Amino acid sequence: MALNKEIWQSDIVENFYPDNSFASKSVDDSAFVENHKVHIPNAGAPSNVERNRTQKPATSKQRTDNDLEYDMDELTSKQVITTINLFTCLLINHK
Repeated sequence: MALNKEIWQSDIVENFYPDNSFASKSVDDSAFVENHKVHIPNAGAPSNVERNRTQKPATSKQRTDNDLEYDMDELTSKQVITTINLFTCLLINHK
């Protein structure tokens, strides 16, 4: 029984996926998703740190927290159909 040997050329696979360098800068906010909107709680201004405080207890101040929100986008791409010339594959297999 003969074995068929398959040969794949590197230029077929080259640049199969587009440059996705933007993905390395992305942040996973899935923990904050409600439907198609993302809510990320943000703490307001930090309190001041004082060394060797003379007045104790320290006075309190009101902090206002913010809710950062944005809508999620759906990213899709067009389908790509690739064809392989069967005759070329047969010639390669019989060499």
